[in-house]
Amino acid sequence: MDPVINRLDLKTLWYYICVVEAGSLSRAAIRLHIAQPALGNRILQLEQSLNVQLLNRGPYGVVSTKEGQAFYEAAKRIVRDVQTAANDVRSMDKLVAGQVKLGSLVSSARMFSADLVLKVIRDHPDIRLSFLSASSAEIHRRLVAGELDLGLMFRNAEADNLLGTPLIREEMLFARAATGNPIEESIPFDEVMKMPLVLTVHTAFSMRHVVEKAFNLRGVAPTVVAELDCPSTMETLVKSGVASTIVPWSAIHLAVERGEISVSQMTGLDMSRIIELCRRDDRPFSPAAELVEKIVIRDVRLLIEAGKWRFAHLLGEAAV
Repeated sequence: MDPVINRLDLKTLWYYICVVEAGSLSRAAIRLHIAQPALGNRILQLEQSLNVQLLNRGPYGVVSTKEGQAFYEAAKRIVRDVQTAANDVRSMDKLVAGQVKLGSLVSSARMFSADLVLKVIRDHPDIRLSFLSASSAEIHRRLVAGELDLGLMFRNAEADNLLGTPLIREEMLFARAATGNPIEESIPFDEVMKMPLVLTVHTAFSMRHVVEKAFNLRGVAPTVVAELDCPSTMETLVKSGVASTIVPWSAIHLAVERGEISVSQMTGLDMSRIIELCRRDDRPFSPAAELVEKIVIRDVRLLIEAGKWRFAHLLGEAAV
């Protein structure tokens, strides 16, 4: 047996994965609830065991080397396989039953809701799934009120009594009436700033916050010709050419696939939103809800890995 194997463990692999994804030892240490020096020593020992430099360290964080990136991908596969094996063993001969109430952003629900419901009905007939598609504000309200067990939502700040697991980072895209190419070449954000836009209404948890923040960084306000809370109406206005919009792929992909709208990535800034899987942190979590949570994470991961949920990136434990 290679002596390196005797010096490696799953915790070290998980620590390394978190450091790479955080891009900083200090941020990873906060996430892992351990002291930064201890984490730094753990990673250094890992590099010494492998006799390879995995990270380039600088004053503003860390970046994986070529070898470090390859090890990161391999570590994710190992941790994921072990988690799957452990879950399979634990689930043997256990009957999971009960009602689970799940809420999801309308845009995210478009990506996976039908497949999720079908899998639960087929594979877990003793679970009764209630699925709500709504705005983040409504999902937040229902989670806090105890009307939902789980909610897939965008949070622009910490919410009352909610425990959130970052699941997806969605890149915001510039969307306009169809040009002939479903996905156009990238467009500079400086050009987008000059264009008339139709945007979502400004509510506590809307993606409008992400757009406004990007414009504020440039010291300008967006040229908003209409504010809407109805996705279908927004699509109609964009298709007509009256205005363009800024949305993630999940919110617009059906119209793009029908050839009605074209999208472009924006250059010159990083505009994205984080989707979290949230639940109350002061309520018991049933085995049925825990199982549905795992199915959601698995299905989202498979959609992204298959290239169906485009311009989206997995975060945290969902990435392994």
